[in-house]
Amino acid sequence: QAIACAPALADAHQNLGRTLLRLGRFGEAELAFREAARCAPRHAVAQDGLGLALLSQGRHEEAAASFSEALRLDPGADRALVHLADALRRARRWSEATARYREALRYRPDSARLHGCLALALWRLKRHGEAAQAFAQAVRREPARGLWRRRLALAFERQGWLPEARAAFDETLNLDP
Repeated sequence: QAIACAPALADAHQNLGRTLLRLGRFGEAELAFREAARCAPRHAVAQDGLGLALLSQGRHEEAAASFSEALRLDPGADRALVHLADALRRARRWSEATARYREALRYRPDSARLHGCLALALWRLKRHGEAAQAFAQAVRREPARGLWRRRLALAFERQGWLPEARAAFDETLNLDP
């Protein structure tokens, strides 16, 4: 209703886009966020929302471009930075994803998810020692999450650290028998 009354109201388009994202209507959300960005071209939040709609459609490169634009508009937009790292990881741009996850961790050092995603990107780069360290950080921050422990065990195994790998696998079994 608000959009019909005031089409230049970017916030109304953004709200519609967020609602459509939650409903899983990603193509329509994309259109709403594009309209929000058209109405307020300097609004980083609209670009971030557009990136999420694109990412949800599997359009990783376009999403990365949208998140990059959000960061250009607002260099302190840490959510857009995390979203950019995720898009780069999904686009299999491992080195760039690694750099962005490291940058995002400066804003959110206690995020188990960011440490885990960093570890996944490092793993793909075959930097298993660094991946093990990042998985260990994720486990420290979220000890009950079996996924991080399993990945940590695999990273230990890859490094030839068999006692550590066995201990991590045992801890995983204790969490999820």
